[in-house]
Amino acid sequence: MQKERYSIGDASKKCHIPVQTIRYYDDIDLLKPQYRDTNSKYRYYSKSQLTTLMIIRRLRDIDFSINEIREILTNTNLQSYEERLLNHKKSLENTMQTLKKSVSICDDLLAKIQLGRKLNEGEIPNVIRLENFPKRMLLCQRETMKLYCNYEVSLDRWYNILMESFSSNLFVKGNVFVIYHCHPLDQFLMKDCDVEFCIQVIPEAGVTTETDIDSNHIVNWECKLAATLCHLGKYTDIIQSHIKLLQWINKNGYSVIGPISEEFIISPLDTNDENLYLTKIIVPIEKNQK
Repeated sequence: MQKERYSIGDASKKCHIPVQTIRYYDDIDLLKPQYRDTNSKYRYYSKSQLTTLMIIRRLRDIDFSINEIREILTNTNLQSYEERLLNHKKSLENTMQTLKKSVSICDDLLAKIQLGRKLNEGEIPNVIRLENFPKRMLLCQRETMKLYCNYEVSLDRWYNILMESFSSNLFVKGNVFVIYHCHPLDQFLMKDCDVEFCIQVIPEAGVTTETDIDSNHIVNWECKLAATLCHLGKYTDIIQSHIKLLQWINKNGYSVIGPISEEFIISPLDTNDENLYLTKIIVPIEKNQK
C-alpha cells in the first residue's frame, strides 16, 4: 500500500530538493504541506504535492523565478504555459549571447595581460618586428585636434567610441587604436593634428552585412607590412620608442608610407598602474628601391 503522507525528509529524498528549500517554499506560500502535526509541527506532503515539487524543481533548473513558477502552478492553461516557455527560452538565449560576449572579452583581456607579463618579465624579447596586419573592422571617430599633445591619453574619446559600439549592433573584439594622420612625431609637438580614435569590432549575432550596422564610422583597416615596437610603461615616455622605431626604419632602408598607429594593448581601461601600460607602435613601411 502506497503512503498517503510523506514527511519533509521523505519528500526531500524523493525529489532531491534540500529540506531547507522545501521549508522556504512553505514560508513563501509556494507549496504548503497538506498536513502539519499540531503537536510536533512536522510537515507532511501528499503524493500529488511531491509531483508539484518535481515541477517546481524542473522549472527552477531552467531558471524560472519563484513568481513565474507561482503563476504557472496557478494557471494550468497550456497555451499560457507555452507562451511562458517561449518567452523564457528567448530570455535564456539572450543570456547565452551575453555570457558568450563576457567569455570572449575575458579571453581578450587575459591574452593582453599574459602578453604584458611575458614582455615585462623578459619571456618575450621586446624587439622591433616586421608584421602583417590582416583586414579588421574598426569603429572610428576622426577629428582635427587643436594643439594636440600625445602625452595625454584621451579617455573621454575612448569612452565615446565604446558607447557608439554598444549602440551600433557591434561587439568590441580587440583593442583601442589611435591613428595619426600627420607627419611622424607631429603628435608630440603641440600642433593641430588629424587624429582617429578606433576600436576593433565585429558585428553582433544576427548582423550579416555592413548595411545592418547602425554606424557610418566603420573602416576596414589592414597593413601589409609594418615595423612595430611595444612600449612598456608610462605613456608620457612613448616618444622615445617612436624615435627608436623611426631610426630603425631609416637605418634599414625602409620608408614610412602611411599614418602611424598606436594599439593600446594594456591601457588605462585595464589597469590603474601606468607602469604596466603596453602600447604597440605600428608604422606602415615599404622597402626603398635601390
